[in-house]
Amino acid sequence: MPVQTTPDWVSNPLNIVDKIFGEILRSPRHFPMPSNISHLPFARIFFPANDSTGYQQDATMLRAAVEAAFLGRIKSDTSDYRHLVPLINGLSKEQLQAIPTNSLVRFRCMVRDERPSSYHQGFLQVRQLNSGDIKAVCAMFRDGVVLEMGEQVVAFGERGALSEMRSLKCVSLPVESAWSRAIHEHGKSTSDKPLDPSQPVLIANFFAEAGASVAVNDAVELFGLLSFDDPMLPSPERGAGDSPAISAFPVQHDEMRLNVLLYEDLLHTHPALPLDKTRILSMSREDGFSFVRVRESLMELLKFCLNGDALGAEYLLLHLISSIYARADDQAIGNFPLNLTGMPQDVTFVKRLLGTLENILTQLAVFPMSIATLNSALMAPKMTEVPGTIDNELLPGLLQLPKHTHLALDELGMDTGTLNDTGCRNLLALQKLVSDQKLDFNFLFGQTIPFLMDIPVLVLSQGKSLVNCRCIVPLSPNGAAVDCAALDEEIIWQIRQYLVTVRFLDYEIPPEMREAIVNKFVTSRKADRSISPDDLHQQLELARYMTISHGEVVLTQQRWDEVLHLESERSRRLKETGIR
Repeated sequence: MPVQTTPDWVSNPLNIVDKIFGEILRSPRHFPMPSNISHLPFARIFFPANDSTGYQQDATMLRAAVEAAFLGRIKSDTSDYRHLVPLINGLSKEQLQAIPTNSLVRFRCMVRDERPSSYHQGFLQVRQLNSGDIKAVCAMFRDGVVLEMGEQVVAFGERGALSEMRSLKCVSLPVESAWSRAIHEHGKSTSDKPLDPSQPVLIANFFAEAGASVAVNDAVELFGLLSFDDPMLPSPERGAGDSPAISAFPVQHDEMRLNVLLYEDLLHTHPALPLDKTRILSMSREDGFSFVRVRESLMELLKFCLNGDALGAEYLLLHLISSIYARADDQAIGNFPLNLTGMPQDVTFVKRLLGTLENILTQLAVFPMSIATLNSALMAPKMTEVPGTIDNELLPGLLQLPKHTHLALDELGMDTGTLNDTGCRNLLALQKLVSDQKLDFNFLFGQTIPFLMDIPVLVLSQGKSLVNCRCIVPLSPNGAAVDCAALDEEIIWQIRQYLVTVRFLDYEIPPEMREAIVNKFVTSRKADRSISPDDLHQQLELARYMTISHGEVVLTQQRWDEVLHLESERSRRLKETGIR
């Protein structure tokens, strides 16, 4: 079997950048304007060399061309080649420093914070002192430009040559499940290598207005050039006696930086599914995959975890595929928090349930709720001043998570006591996340800014929870579940694919069904004034998830009847237990 070699575009990506830069330089606007046409109106259209806005256009043009060039190399319509680019997640600082200089790497991460905007010098003009020749040099996607012996910078361009650069603080995806992380990093679902919590924060630099849509909390995959050293200091490629480098932008010594050539939003974090809705759905139509069959397997697995409770398993399944698909009137449409109450005080029961969820979900955060943890934890991110500087930094909170991360609140360890100010604030933050899918970031001077979230929240409690959930399901285990502790690995793999794929299914309610639902609601409310619009809203949400959970995209009377039956059984249990 031939040894796989590293493509040149991975080992020497700047060669491609410089080639594209050279093509831009050969465009008409970079030729000097002939003096005999300078007075004509059209002259500046073809020869705008002295127009400072042209430099900004060049930077944007170069960035767009570089993005297109590398996007075409990492994937095509039918194949994906990103695995050829080394992944740096999970590497120690020593391993990161051993990566060859100016080679392409990729980083799967969440944006934790953003630095104030700065500017970078995209192009330089350099003179060879012996010959007097002047050449243009590209400074984009680099910390700086290394000068050859006998070279001198003679021009930095006009003020318009500066382009804005965004610098984002990024960290490896938090609470990624062990199986998902192992496949991404090692190509297999198990690994003996523990997660390295000391991996430093990476500063991702986006050039020429790139990354404008990337926001704090977003999950992205970055492709770029890794660097540590101050470009003004000697390095293995540049001896101490050589001419100094010219820094393209200010850097801080000993920080890890990634000069981004290309990035992609992570629609999901499943290691084997493409980042494209159409291709994800096409994979679900391949031989061997059946929504109905996988759903049945998942139901058996969840019933096993809940000691045979089919109703609890059904609601838990619908909760696991929930997500925010719209926002209207400040309301998160699709939000479906679930409180499973009546949980037995059995450590093995909870451990089995949470262990199973971690084994089928790509990201799961678990927070053991108690008076002590609520009084001491930092739930929401908080801005603080950096000692000895004029800078501020955002301290990460436990709830700062990328979208589609599942959060389980374990209240079984809740004891008696008094919440202090921190505890009360944390409880309010949890309640706002559960109810509105918003998280208030605490900035200086008491200012808070709400960030929109998409975090399905599961609450496990023995009695009434401290956190109010719209959907409460009292458990009623009967011990009749089939032992699924040793499910076939292929079935587990299909369940993992299923939980991601169903989120991308389209959904619609036919006009006749819509009319029938409204008429039934009006009739029912006349007979029972306790029925509220919130009840209808929840039934409609459940109908959506019930439909797509079967791989269907159109609501039918059968699925609507199933939802009404579920809600009727849940209401009966609530009355029996006295929980409201």
